[in-house]
Amino acid sequence: MNSGPTGSWFLTGYFTAVNQQPLHIREDILQGWQTSRLSSMRVLTKVFTSLAQKATLQTSPLFKELTGYTDMPSDHKPVDSYEFNFMQFPASDEAVSLETDVVIVGSGCGGAVVAKHLAEAGHRVLVVDKSYHFPAAQLPLAQDMGCQYLYEGGGFLGSDDSCLNLVAGSCWGGGGNINWSVSLQTQGFVRSEWAKKGLPFFTSAQFQSCLDKVSDVMGVSSDHVRHNHRNRVMLDGARKLGWHAAAAPQNTGGTEHYCGRCHLGCGSADKKGTAVSWLPAAAEAGAECIEGLEVNEVTFDTTDGAKKATGVVGTWVSRDATGGVSSPSSERTTRKVVIKAKKVIVACGSLWSPLVLLNSGLTNRHIGQNLYVHPCNMVGAYWKEEVTPWEGKHIQTFGSSLLANQSGGIITSYCTAFENLDNAGHGVKLEPTCAVPYTVLTSMPWHSGLSSKLAALKYRHFGGFIALTRERDPGYVYPDSRTGRPRIATRRLISTGAHTLRVSSPWPKFAMSRVQRRFTRSSRVWSPSYGARLRTKRAKRRA
Repeated sequence: MNSGPTGSWFLTGYFTAVNQQPLHIREDILQGWQTSRLSSMRVLTKVFTSLAQKATLQTSPLFKELTGYTDMPSDHKPVDSYEFNFMQFPASDEAVSLETDVVIVGSGCGGAVVAKHLAEAGHRVLVVDKSYHFPAAQLPLAQDMGCQYLYEGGGFLGSDDSCLNLVAGSCWGGGGNINWSVSLQTQGFVRSEWAKKGLPFFTSAQFQSCLDKVSDVMGVSSDHVRHNHRNRVMLDGARKLGWHAAAAPQNTGGTEHYCGRCHLGCGSADKKGTAVSWLPAAAEAGAECIEGLEVNEVTFDTTDGAKKATGVVGTWVSRDATGGVSSPSSERTTRKVVIKAKKVIVACGSLWSPLVLLNSGLTNRHIGQNLYVHPCNMVGAYWKEEVTPWEGKHIQTFGSSLLANQSGGIITSYCTAFENLDNAGHGVKLEPTCAVPYTVLTSMPWHSGLSSKLAALKYRHFGGFIALTRERDPGYVYPDSRTGRPRIATRRLISTGAHTLRVSSPWPKFAMSRVQRRFTRSSRVWSPSYGARLRTKRAKRRA
């Protein structure tokens, strides 16, 4: 950060640029920003400290030596998985032309399921994805490599106002390949809400049958679950508090599955994600597959004023000479690909599907709207005894039971006591969470360089839990004008006494300030605690 003496003084209180300051001054500057009255400065502190911690925790040999953390599970044994026969194209300046019955854009939970059923029904199916496949023998990836090759935006995809960091899969198999093993069916109150909005299918026996069939394919069950320390804490604590909690069904084919790093790719292939179950079944039924093909647009024919999708156009980038994907695209084969199809299914996720449709010239105002991201808050705790959270192994007494060398999946328990706080289907689900360093330690509050180092040293004693929210107010996704990549806009509630404003984050900061000043002298970002204090004051005045 070098914006000249005046800019440095304005941002830091020093005329000397930040990168020329000694470490203790840089720390003082960050601590000052952390308590700034300007929310943008507080956000900037969180971004800087999280990025710095993430880089250190992913790459520091000293951290691994002091904590004992390893990127590979201690008992890992490479296994074979399904070998996909991806289509390849030689170098040429001419476009590749293909024809099929159905082209499916995206290989995630939506596209993979559809591909299996259509291929088994006898249709010619072509599944394309912009990302690449990593077989089980190469998994799990190291933290830094996993973020780079398995996640959108390298695992750091922030909303416009930087209040949220979104996690989205970007690999062959999509989110189904890096999601954890938990497989929960849609709650009844959510299905009823959808039915009341004109979608009665979701409360029908047919939809329930669909859910059951999906569960059967993946062998979803809680019969073979074995809980590790933090999952036992969730169950035992909920029982003592009188909250409802239960074992979480797992998509592991009815077998016990232990993996503390499924979000970096399941190396055992026990988790029946998309790349292990649905996509191999589709390929066995005759579906063809292309990795590394980013679809730019859907093509249309117009007949009597009505548009009909006729295919897709995209850019294919091959693997490099060693079979990897780390080389720049300029050193790999790149081809334009034109696919003609009777039917086009766009299933490339909530972030990319709207962008493909917008790039195709569609102008429906609802495209990209109604983005629900299910925000999470994390809480962590340190135990006196070591719990080695990344492995899940622990010796601890709960009640009268001695759990020796306990191991288990990332989430094998959950609490539903607060799922429906407003009687309208909105609330939180409490769950343990994965505990590899870059996910949990970067989520903890930063106070100083020393405090973050001490927290890292206590990592062997750490356990993390999340409150997974079903939010009421959606955001939206739109393309970046420069890169074309997804941009995420959230909507925040601003309390203004008698008025509550929904403010969209892409608004300029000065516009937000003007709106706030117009309605109140002391606008505040809405929070439950502030709302509770406000209601208490009003009740006292009425009394």
